[in-house]
Amino acid sequence: MKEIFYTGSMESDFFKNYRKINIAGYQGYCHPDIYDFLIDGFNQFRKENIVPHVLNKNKRSKFIHWKLPSHFLGINELTCKVFEPKGFWRNFIGLFKKSKAERSFNSACFLQSRGLDTPLPFAWLVKRKFRLIRQGIYITERIEQFKKVKRILRKEKPDPQLIRQIIKKVADYVLIMHNSGMIHRDLNLANFLLTESKTSYRLLLIDLNRARFYHNISSFRRMKDITRLYWKEHENSFLTLYCKENKNLQRLFPFVEFYQRWRKLRRKFINYFK
Repeated sequence: MKEIFYTGSMESDFFKNYRKINIAGYQGYCHPDIYDFLIDGFNQFRKENIVPHVLNKNKRSKFIHWKLPSHFLGINELTCKVFEPKGFWRNFIGLFKKSKAERSFNSACFLQSRGLDTPLPFAWLVKRKFRLIRQGIYITERIEQFKKVKRILRKEKPDPQLIRQIIKKVADYVLIMHNSGMIHRDLNLANFLLTESKTSYRLLLIDLNRARFYHNISSFRRMKDITRLYWKEHENSFLTLYCKENKNLQRLFPFVEFYQRWRKLRRKFINYFK
């Protein structure tokens, strides 16, 4: 049976050399080794060599795949997540907050520096007009041939041994993330990706733009974060591995089920009036 790994591949020094970039009205930071590539190819990236994939009905974001001219850190292709404005109110709030692209980048660097895997972050760019965010771009390595953990669990005949490994590794990942001071705030199984090599699996966490950081995360915040996972019949196994011998967390077991039911009712209520 192949082992599952989630070790971040970036050393702490990797982040210190990022340089400021200002191009075509976009400002941000990028890895120095792709700086010239971004400068030279940015117009082509925006106009010609793009394959957009709209993620949702609101068209808030889309993926763009961009081939690198040379083999860089074992990576042949980049994924650019483009965040579009979502309306005046969100734009107004953007006056006082970092862009989604910058927040995603910072969260990815945080996870990698703690030994937790996520697509390797290379750059973030944001375009503003009168300080209002018009567009944000977050650039990472492209993850190919991945499977979402949610789909693996929902198979008719999933491999029991693989499922046990996934539950343990996700529990360890989330526990380290919370102990390090980060709350994901969109922690669902569809945001955990599994890629397979000849000898092992790689576990990654994506969609990091909502994350928040705390010096000390309370038990309530931890449980509220993990209620979005919806393990169903595997819920108790995950909670047992996550809480281990922490009695304060174990006392909140009933809260997880209650909060999940409340979220389902809230979603039905909102959809009814749409």
